Amino acid sequence: MKKILTTMIFVLGLILAVNIEAAPKNPKEKSSFWAVSDGKGTISLFWLPEDKFPEGGWRLERIMSGKSNVIAQNLAPAVNTEALNKLDPKEAQIVKTLAERAKQGIINKEDLIRIRIFLGIKASENPVLAEALGMSYKDKDGMPGKRNYRLLALDKGGKVFKIFETKPLDPNEASSSPLSPSNCKAEATDEGVRLMWQRASKEQIVPIVAYHIERQGSDGSIEILTPKPLIAAKGKAEDSFSFLDVNVPKEMEVTYRVSSVDIFGWKSEAVSVKLYVPDREALYPPTDFIAIEGKNRIELKWKPKKNSLTAGYIIERSYLHDGPYEIITPKMLSVDYYKYDDNTVIGGTAYFYRIRSVGQRGDLGSPSRVMMAQPSSDNPPKPEGLKADVGRTRIRLTWNPVKFPVAGYFIERRASGSEKWSRLNGRLVPETLYDDELGQQNSGRISYRVIAVSFDSLESKPSETVEVTLRDTIPPPSPIINSIIGDNGRVTIEFEPSIPEEDSFQFIVLRSASAEDTGIVISEPLSTDKRKFEDIMVEPGNDYWYRLVAIDRAGNRSELSKPVRVGVSAPEIPKPEKPSVRLIKEPYPHAEIKFNKSPEGFAIVVQVKRAENLPWVVLAGPITDSKEVIDTSLSSKGKISYRIVYRLSNGLESLPSEAVEVLAP
Repeated sequence: MKKILTTMIFVLGLILAVNIEAAPKNPKEKSSFWAVSDGKGTISLFWLPEDKFPEGGWRLERIMSGKSNVIAQNLAPAVNTEALNKLDPKEAQIVKTLAERAKQGIINKEDLIRIRIFLGIKASENPVLAEALGMSYKDKDGMPGKRNYRLLALDKGGKVFKIFETKPLDPNEASSSPLSPSNCKAEATDEGVRLMWQRASKEQIVPIVAYHIERQGSDGSIEILTPKPLIAAKGKAEDSFSFLDVNVPKEMEVTYRVSSVDIFGWKSEAVSVKLYVPDREALYPPTDFIAIEGKNRIELKWKPKKNSLTAGYIIERSYLHDGPYEIITPKMLSVDYYKYDDNTVIGGTAYFYRIRSVGQRGDLGSPSRVMMAQPSSDNPPKPEGLKADVGRTRIRLTWNPVKFPVAGYFIERRASGSEKWSRLNGRLVPETLYDDELGQQNSGRISYRVIAVSFDSLESKPSETVEVTLRDTIPPPSPIINSIIGDNGRVTIEFEPSIPEEDSFQFIVLRSASAEDTGIVISEPLSTDKRKFEDIMVEPGNDYWYRLVAIDRAGNRSELSKPVRVGVSAPEIPKPEKPSVRLIKEPYPHAEIKFNKSPEGFAIVVQVKRAENLPWVVLAGPITDSKEVIDTSLSSKGKISYRIVYRLSNGLESLPSEAVEVLAP
């Protein structure tokens, strides 16, 4: 007996990985007691032990209109001898052994888990096993009306320790079928057709424990692929399942139907998926695929296939082993071809090839192994049109691209008087442009030439030489300020160029308000013969700092000279001459006051006094661009006096001119 029990535990252990689909996630609905109605008067019941196996068996009650009737007593393993006798000897012995252990109360938690899994799997395949174990019942009373069922687990003394209860059912109203699988897909592989699906998208009370699969060919024939339901074991992905059909007919459209099977053996409505199953061997690539390198060409060879379903071949090429690959045979090659010449290659470039077979329907097979080849080439022609653009710190070289596939160009330079060429770039330049960064140089001549290089490192003859003269980029020395004077409202600067004087072609003057500030340019460029500069755009009483910059004939600027500070004193302000006044009556009374133009740096203010006892007030000004003003305010009678004063920008004024008087009309 111990040996038989050990065998049962071993058999059950093999299926421990199987996961019965769970009941609804709502804790109030979760149970291990299920019931379904066939709608024809029979209600099937099924249950599983949970925390403890009932040593006293099970008692089943039917509840109708609030009244409870016992319909089955002592439901336990091996009690139903009719069901026990229908089992095969091995299964019958397992049931008997379980009955003995139940009576002795030695079924532990590990055994209980195995029993639940074992029953969950076997019930849909063989419902008689559940009856023999005392864990299923069919109620065929056929009485109309709804009822629910209560299942009581009894201990050894007959005391109830667990109660299960179903929802109300009517034996004349059929329960819902199981939910169908979701996301069913089919994929043809080298091994066969792989079906993939997921458990039903909605929750279901009665657990789904297996799946039923059948295949229908285009000729109408139907074959059941799961004579015994496929156990609902989890796949690699959560809640995902798969099945491999290895005996599928080739070159035919087939339809697969997949149904869910619940714990009562009920099947769901099938979900269907169609696909055409090609002959995979016809799509295998040809063997002995090789690549032979030549001059500007690659010859590809292979052993033709003898499969009648192979329509031809295509060849793919890439610059990298892992792709991407492009088809270089737009028209499919005949199945009898055994070679192909690729004349569109560039010498020195590495190419990767693979070949595919094409089926009768234009479908492509898997690629062959990848072959690499690198053709050789001729020497490229020499570059033409080399030109040089001379800048301040670099020389830009440009030339025409050679009409030949090249990897790039080498640039060489030679100093004037030297016979040796120096290569400027260690890596090839792919563009037809190169900048030779020379930095600060101011003399000499340099020659350049360019060499084209093929992809297999063959060099062309050098291009024609281009010679350039370097620009003068060295700045002249800074000028020297010899003296600076800020008298009479202006600044006078005397300076001289540094030696050698011929390096200085022009000078510019900068002025600032502090020693730290560089200042702004206040002069047009002064010619080389200038040694003096006057700044009249200053204000008396302020201090200024001056600097000079020398410019040579190449446009290079010297450093700033050292800043020199100077204070500006006020100029002597001359007394204005007496203005003239003329009274004019038509077309309206007014006075016309005329005066001489103000000296440079001064403005004119015209003042008026309209009575002896009134002060002088400003009539107009400051004025710098006019020599007359008009007075239209002649309403009062008596003497009106006019005079002018000179005013500086800082507000200082000269003595007033002599006044001129007129009698108001």
